[in-house]
Amino acid sequence: MFRKIAVVVNASKPGALSFAETLKKLFDSEHTKSQVFTEYPIDESVLCKYDLIVTVGGDGTILGIAAVAAKFEIPVFAVNHGEIGFLSTTDREHVPQQIEKLKNNNFKLSNRSMLNVSLNGARYSALNDVVIRNKNCVRLIKLAANFNKNLVAEYRADGLIIASPTGSTAYNFSAGGPIVHPGFDCLILTPICQHDRHTRSLVLPNSGSLAVKRIDGEFAVYCDSNLVGYAREAIVTVSEKKLQLVEAEDLSFFDILRKKL
Repeated sequence: MFRKIAVVVNASKPGALSFAETLKKLFDSEHTKSQVFTEYPIDESVLCKYDLIVTVGGDGTILGIAAVAAKFEIPVFAVNHGEIGFLSTTDREHVPQQIEKLKNNNFKLSNRSMLNVSLNGARYSALNDVVIRNKNCVRLIKLAANFNKNLVAEYRADGLIIASPTGSTAYNFSAGGPIVHPGFDCLILTPICQHDRHTRSLVLPNSGSLAVKRIDGEFAVYCDSNLVGYAREAIVTVSEKKLQLVEAEDLSFFDILRKKL
């Protein structure tokens, strides 16, 4: 039973705020209290006090709270109020039934790998991907990727995507990378518009670190589409933390693939 619920809503989407208020009424009871949040970002010292996070929006809303939810092991119940909603637990029409299942503990948790990226002495987290691009995005970039100090490849491309299995259906997929089942722990390395026909996507194990270097200057680093900094080197690893997505017992990853791709 979840007793304190944070309802995080992307209020810029038409009807999302009023629907979030409806959700609050469905959740609130003698033993359960919920709070609607519309401002971003939400301080982790506030969000960590809840034992369930409900998102109302698209995948971007989930990405916005993923790092905090994973850090404090707070399950996420994602309601799609966007377009594709690949990460969403349910859509608006099925919310009442899914909430009843939640109240009766009739659900499963899908543990999703997170990525860590270290640059300039700081560390950041991503659920979908870490993207490396030229500071001037209209020019190609020359990069060297080393896994556990072994050279993987040298790239001449518009950039490099390092995706998690969850992120394999996002930017990685658009760039021609493989779809990987979210039950795996791995790194997916996909160049963006590479200028070498011999460099293709690679799937690397979670047992090491991937160091991406640029010799002739700095590159820009993005975590889930957010610019986090500039560096000559970035080190990406699979995090020990997992994002827990609440899913219906009968929901299959392949059901989502057939419906949304």
